[in-house]
Amino acid sequence: MTARRTALLAFWLLLALQPTWQLLLSPAQVLPPVLVTALLTVPLLLPAIGLVLRRPSALFWGGVIGLLHFCHGIMELWTDRSVIALAMAQVGLSTGLIFAIGWDGLQKRRAQRAAIRAAAAGHT
Repeated sequence: MTARRTALLAFWLLLALQPTWQLLLSPAQVLPPVLVTALLTVPLLLPAIGLVLRRPSALFWGGVIGLLHFCHGIMELWTDRSVIALAMAQVGLSTGLIFAIGWDGLQKRRAQRAAIRAAAAGHT
């Protein structure tokens, strides 16, 4: 599986997790569940629309929003033990999304460094 496909899978699963968590599995107790679902889902819908329209930067923006979901998942891990599995899923999907988005750039940078080292070794 390519890094882009991994990122897309993580993004769509993260998007599906939010309403499933907030409306079905463990609705919020303090705020209305629909409000919490909207706050967590609507920001992900913007890059989702971009992905459907094949915008090149949509996945990047999904990763940026994934950072917020990573923070939310960590907060839930620390504060509410009843949703530990859901919070771990959110943290895992967010982390996978962020790493998969950056993987191709990291590989390209490593290849450039190797080429520079090879060129420098050839000149000496």
